[in-house]
Amino acid sequence: MGNLEALTFFVVTTWSFGFTLTSFFKNADNFWERNIMRLGIGLAAWIPVGMIFVLFGIPLHWWLFLIISIIYPIIHLALKRQKAFNQFDLRLTKANIYAIIALFLFTLTLQMHVTGAFSYPYLEDDDSWSHAIAVKYVAEERSVLDTPDFNFQYMDPYPPGYDMWLGVTHQLSSSLQWTLKFFNALFISLAGLFFYFFARRLTGNTDRALMATVALVAVPAFLSHFIWAIALLVPLMFVAFYTLIMIKQDGRWIIPSAFAIAGALIVTPSHSTYFGLLAALWLATSTVAAIKDKGDVFIGILSQVREGLALFLGLFLSFIVWWLPSIVRYGVEGTKKGMGLGGTSVFSVAGTGDRAYTLADFVVARGQNMINAPIGFGIVVSILVVIGILALFLRYKQFPGKYRWGIVALVWFLFALYAVNAANMPIKLSPFRAWVILAVPVALLAGEGAAFLGALGSSFLPKQRTIIKYAIFIILIAGMFFTSYEQKYQLNAEAQWPPGAFWQLVQVNGQVGSPELQGYQWMRENVPHDSRVFSFWNAALPIGFEMNSCHWCAGTKEFRDTWIELNATDIHAWLRDNDYKYVIVSGQDVQMYGQGAADKANEMANSGLFGPTYQQPGGFLMLEVI
Repeated sequence: MGNLEALTFFVVTTWSFGFTLTSFFKNADNFWERNIMRLGIGLAAWIPVGMIFVLFGIPLHWWLFLIISIIYPIIHLALKRQKAFNQFDLRLTKANIYAIIALFLFTLTLQMHVTGAFSYPYLEDDDSWSHAIAVKYVAEERSVLDTPDFNFQYMDPYPPGYDMWLGVTHQLSSSLQWTLKFFNALFISLAGLFFYFFARRLTGNTDRALMATVALVAVPAFLSHFIWAIALLVPLMFVAFYTLIMIKQDGRWIIPSAFAIAGALIVTPSHSTYFGLLAALWLATSTVAAIKDKGDVFIGILSQVREGLALFLGLFLSFIVWWLPSIVRYGVEGTKKGMGLGGTSVFSVAGTGDRAYTLADFVVARGQNMINAPIGFGIVVSILVVIGILALFLRYKQFPGKYRWGIVALVWFLFALYAVNAANMPIKLSPFRAWVILAVPVALLAGEGAAFLGALGSSFLPKQRTIIKYAIFIILIAGMFFTSYEQKYQLNAEAQWPPGAFWQLVQVNGQVGSPELQGYQWMRENVPHDSRVFSFWNAALPIGFEMNSCHWCAGTKEFRDTWIELNATDIHAWLRDNDYKYVIVSGQDVQMYGQGAADKANEMANSGLFGPTYQQPGGFLMLEVI
């Protein structure tokens, strides 16, 4: 199987799930919006569908997802073939042109993140290696549940939506690194595309939505190609809010909305929680606005009941298929501990990169930035946010009305601004990771600021209104490019991100480097991929470098705990009995087991039971199991 098959599987299953969930209801009239958002809805629905399989003990085979997803689309095509082909509308209307521009922004973003992610032959930082071993486990074992012999950092009871998605898809891919890097970049890039259609529905204005999207994809604070579950949660968040808006058009959208919301709640503890808080603020703000619009408390509340019901059903579905079974398996405290929250209050969760910020951290975009949670928006975007806020206040007499979205954006902005700056506050949720949340209302307000300037400028020359408006937009886009996107590109496409803090650095011939890393890179380039390779301490490294290693298998944990006490003959026998072709002793093994690991490596090398394969003095020895 190859990477093209994996990408085809992604497109077919996501679109098919989305089509199945939405084809019975009134959809968007625009061809691009209708089908792109079906991809998004299917991407979200994929997760609760997979959790249902897990709940009933059904193995997570790729072909099972494929068959279930395409059943209804095939039936529909067979029965309504002519109608299906008549739905293509590719005329150069304003809606289609703007959608194509949004697609161009998606392509630009994907190219940037893919370029950066594949510019080095390893996985970056620490989280990616933990995801690598979990993804391999899902691909091999067709499950997302922990084994008695191995506890995965980001899976069970940690919500497994991200690793499940990548693991099932990796069953079709020839490369684990490609699966992680490409699809992570794809998720991030889709976030901007889904945001455009969400913003278009939210604001009811294509100009405002497009300029907001330009701002979002340009600012460094909105996602990097860092490999972690947040990369999937963010696009799902926009999909979920889009489905909530569509309920106003057709109440039956409660069904796809519930699936989308459930999917967003089974991805990551921190940002699934942030999504829930944004949704609660959305509902509360919209309800207050509806009461003011309707002039009646009961009618106003009644108008929001369907959105509230969709949120409840999504929460309930996520609880039934994942959270309740997790609590049954581990208890409340065990579930918290498995998500890294053991011994802490859920109302005061600190992040590893938390700190106090200055005004310059928000206004100035920098190419030198944090790789996991970049900060900064850029001067032009920041000015547009201020103008957008002022423009909304100038229109306060029209509130809520068609500017109900503006109230939501302002409430989200105040909430996210607190969340980012909560490092020294008693109530917080990983503040340094909240920049991506703040970027959302920042983009919406910047879009309002751009639309306001476009309308203001064109009012001076009514006969050239359109030319003036687009000239202003082009100037603003150029400003965002030079003060935001250029710095984001430096961070994501040009910077060489490190492979993680755990790699052993040593001095060899006066040069400080990592022979251990060099050894693993040699292995990736010279040993056939998917070979059985055993590493005594860090289970993720052979897997992250394209090898096969079953560190979750029965008996492996016991062997890793006792190998240092065994002789070379016993080690060789265990490795052969478990079908390993190669074994590695590296700097991390020496750090963990002491000098005894180096002595044991020499004993193995001189035993006649292992053949020499490759050695990097100071940190890496790879032996063939004869």
